[in-house]
Amino acid sequence: MNNHLGLLFYTAIGSVGMAFVGLGIIKLAIVYDDQQGFWIGFLGLLCCAMYFRHLESRVGIHRKYRWLGHGLFIVVFGVLSVWLYL
Repeated sequence: MNNHLGLLFYTAIGSVGMAFVGLGIIKLAIVYDDQQGFWIGFLGLLCCAMYFRHLESRVGIHRKYRWLGHGLFIVVFGVLSVWLYL
């Protein structure tokens, strides 16, 4: 049971961390008006997200908890991006 809660905790931390990295990429693109840098950062974030999904499936995290982590990412990213950039 303790290991299961640890996996869920680190899944949530990883989702929130990915949201913060995405916000940083967007902020840099806005401040420096750098489209090339934005796309490089976006592709790097996409590759990391794909790798994290692979690791989550290999560790054995259930599908519903992975979807919960993705939902947390969308909520955190959406709320913070609206709050920081409007």
